[in-house]
Amino acid sequence: MQKLFLIDQDKNFRIKKHPQLEPKLHGGDPQGLRNARPARTEPAVARVLDLNPLILTLGSSTVSVFEENHGRSTGNVVRFRNGTGGYGITTDEVNSTTGYSITVTDVDHYTWNSTTTASQEARIGGGSISAGPVTLSS
Repeated sequence: MQKLFLIDQDKNFRIKKHPQLEPKLHGGDPQGLRNARPARTEPAVARVLDLNPLILTLGSSTVSVFEENHGRSTGNVVRFRNGTGGYGITTDEVNSTTGYSITVTDVDHYTWNSTTTASQEARIGGGSISAGPVTLSS
């Protein structure tokens, strides 16, 4: 049976402290920064868009895109993947491998120009469309 108290030389009782209640202090790890990696720039990635994010205007070749808080700038090139077309804008055009130079209209919208005009006011793109750089790093 383990004793939970000690008697010192003055015959005073003291409670025995358990070693796990007195953690040892550790100094800094001298090897911690030996092979440190400097900050790096994150590679651009494709972002999945909301359902039918491409907004068409009847008789217009300008396609507006809703991408919440996109962080893009006018002149960026954006490529869409897995999108579906409709109403005069073909699926092949939406998913063009060269992408589109965009014009930012606000924090959540930007536009690109199609080679054809929309035959109806509509929202297209489908549910698995993504927007990102022309080439993705692997």
